[in-house]
Amino acid sequence: MRTVLGLSLTLVAMLVTAPAQAGEGLGHARWCETDTSAPAQAPAMAAVAPDGNLRGTRSAAVLVAEAKSAAKASRDEEALAWLRLCQWHNQDAQNAIGADRADVLSWLKS
Repeated sequence: MRTVLGLSLTLVAMLVTAPAQAGEGLGHARWCETDTSAPAQAPAMAAVAPDGNLRGTRSAAVLVAEAKSAAKASRDEEALAWLRLCQWHNQDAQNAIGADRADVLSWLKS
């Protein structure tokens, strides 16, 4: 009985948290769109962008605009690279963007 109850509770917990985790990458991408300030840290400015240039003072919102342009031109890998650059400081966010690839690309193309 305990095993069945334990398994049931585990299953419920998984079902409750799955929708939140599924949209995590999209949430990180959308956050980038709201950040209009230039990066404050030198490593962010020195990061190489998908266009081969340094990020420089381009804000996260500008990077999202680049990602949207790339996605609409069917350059999906480039689009995701722009978003990962936006989240250069957060490896978990970069991973979540990749994991939610289909939803993120759909949002970028809309």
